[in-house]
Amino acid sequence: MLPMKEEQAAIGTQLEERKQAMLMYHVQNLSKAEICRRLNRSRPWLDRWLKRYDPGDVERSLADYKSGPKQGASPWSTQIRQQVIAMLRARSQEEQWRYAFFGAKAIHLELKALGSPEVPPVRTIHSWFVQANLVDQRRKQPEKPISKPIPLPVADAVNRVQQLDLKGPIYRKNSGSKYYLAVLRDRYSHRCAIQLLDEREAQGIVDFLVASWRWMGLPDYLQLDNALEFRGSNRYPRSFGKVVRVALDLGVEAVFNPPKEPWRNGGVERFNGFLTDHLLKVSSRTVALSELKPWSARTPATTAIAWRCKTG
Repeated sequence: MLPMKEEQAAIGTQLEERKQAMLMYHVQNLSKAEICRRLNRSRPWLDRWLKRYDPGDVERSLADYKSGPKQGASPWSTQIRQQVIAMLRARSQEEQWRYAFFGAKAIHLELKALGSPEVPPVRTIHSWFVQANLVDQRRKQPEKPISKPIPLPVADAVNRVQQLDLKGPIYRKNSGSKYYLAVLRDRYSHRCAIQLLDEREAQGIVDFLVASWRWMGLPDYLQLDNALEFRGSNRYPRSFGKVVRVALDLGVEAVFNPPKEPWRNGGVERFNGFLTDHLLKVSSRTVALSELKPWSARTPATTAIAWRCKTG
């Protein structure tokens, strides 16, 4: 950097050069090209100072702008900053402040109540705390939801509790056709029934349940989630859906899981994973749905597949 005297001399020389350029242009009527040639300056340099030139205030219009920060010094004194930091430390350490509020907002309100001549805003006080490393910047980890116990029936016999779930959509091999996989599983015997459905509708699920219960037997309880096709319509929230009505007509009590808690149906959910890994995919190759051969031909149109599968 240049010494102070040399820097002031350079600024004075630049100012005299700009005045000379304005004199050549406005008084001597020289062309811009001639002025640039004589002063060894570029055309944009001359255009910039011609635009800024003010005959009423020559010195200020031709002076350099400040290159320092546009924001000035802090309007708050050092004393108020030290006082605020001391107040926070006192609140966090002394026993008398054990149950008191402490933080930027609490200290801001206290300064107001004390009638302090300087009351910085909450954001300024918080920034002082951050600069003094008095604020924990670590983000709080979201609390994990705690599963509350629900009264589920005990599966102590065959057909005591059966679990129902719908998986999908799944697609045919080399086709855009969409299907859904209905799964019914007995919690005690682990016997399962599955069926491919063309649509996600209650009528198809009812047909699947009736066809499965003909040879699996009626359960005492049917455990299922809160899917729309299971519980009914949002338009009539106080009325039972078709699946619940059919189950009640046959003497089966429907037990719904809490919303957004699929692990309550853990057995049938694990069986869905088994189907994905061992039946629908073989060596990372998706098997065509037409390759699924039914084990028992009990219904002519869509046949339920049943076998004993111990999962979970």
